[in-house]
Amino acid sequence: MEEQDIMNIWDIFLEYIPDKNRDVAATRYVAYLISCDTDMEILESILGNDDYLDSAIEEILEDHDSNLEDEDEDKDW
Repeated sequence: MEEQDIMNIWDIFLEYIPDKNRDVAATRYVAYLISCDTDMEILESILGNDDYLDSAIEEILEDHDSNLEDEDEDKDW
């Protein structure tokens, strides 16, 4: 999925999501995008368009980077 598609879908649903639930909705949306094999570079490229998505993406990227570091530590060189 391309950046514009991701943002268009988010914008369509955003107005129907109560403010108090937007952070959870953004996290679930980003998790769904990742489950659909959306490239991390695409997610990084949409940073700065929406505060809720930014927080969700940054959280996912931190987890992703942490998992990569853990994998490197587990390797026997």
